[in-house]
Amino acid sequence: MLLERTDSMVELDQFKYTLSTYETPLKEVRDSLNLEAKIRRIDELDKTMEEPSFWEDAEKSTRLVKEAKNLKDTVAEYNKLQNQYEEIGLMIEMGYEENDPEIIPEIQEMLDEFQKDFDNIRIKTLLSSMRFVCAHF
Repeated sequence: MLLERTDSMVELDQFKYTLSTYETPLKEVRDSLNLEAKIRRIDELDKTMEEPSFWEDAEKSTRLVKEAKNLKDTVAEYNKLQNQYEEIGLMIEMGYEENDPEIIPEIQEMLDEFQKDFDNIRIKTLLSSMRFVCAHF
């Protein structure tokens, strides 16, 4: 049983280290997404869409609804990633407290999904930055 505990603790330490390597990159993704500005723009668009005359210009209303949806999707995608990060941290702490080796595969699965989702959002962010740069030169 002592060997099992040691193996579990080592794996939890590895998970904790791996997760910690994402702290700064996660902040960098948040900054590069400029989420605060996106949230402000969503609020502006929501107020605009509440105006009675909003639907009078079909082309404009369609464009603004699409813009709001894209912004909301981006914010939701980042929030999901942030929540995954926090949940994995909580699961690691639970693993230490409960000393239950059966939690290891669950944490590994959560970490794998987080890493995949992180890579996806980072690629989207890089591509978006590249499109911005190309459009301005």
